[in-house]
Amino acid sequence: MVLDWAVTLKRGTKPLFVHDGDTWSLYGHLHERTEDRGPGTKIGDMTARCTAVLVHARGHVRQCERVLRTDTGHLSLTDAWTWRGPARTGHPAP
Repeated sequence: MVLDWAVTLKRGTKPLFVHDGDTWSLYGHLHERTEDRGPGTKIGDMTARCTAVLVHARGHVRQCERVLRTDTGHLSLTDAWTWRGPARTGHPAP
């Protein structure tokens, strides 16, 4: 079975400048994807709690616990990944 869902974020507390140990929450609506890969019918919601575990000038590594909830059940996920982007980490640009 392949789950092909999309999340539209509604609220979040992620800081503009991320530092080691910062924690934030996210909330969004969970949707089935349409044929053009966009969000379709709303099927539930998503919450996440993330922590920055390593911050450097080019981004940060975050660890998140996410819960995807639908009428038929829920799915809990834990992940860690590297966010690369503009130097919005409290460090000067590289």
